[in-house]
Amino acid sequence: MTNDFKYAPYTNSSHPDIKLWKIICGKQITTICKSEEYAIELTENLNKDKYFLLRGQTQKDRAKSFAFR
Repeated sequence: MTNDFKYAPYTNSSHPDIKLWKIICGKQITTICKSEEYAIELTENLNKDKYFLLRGQTQKDRAKSFAFR
């Protein structure tokens, strides 16, 4: 487990009243979250597996989750 990913408050210049959270690795923003709880959870998952956001993105993986009826 690494400690590369961290989360911090983020303010968007077009909507400064909306609270957002950014997940950063180094000085690069990885993603933006709407809730602090989800940002914490995602940060923990990314520190365990740096490819966490890329899992399940292939066509084969998406087809498994689609229910044919």
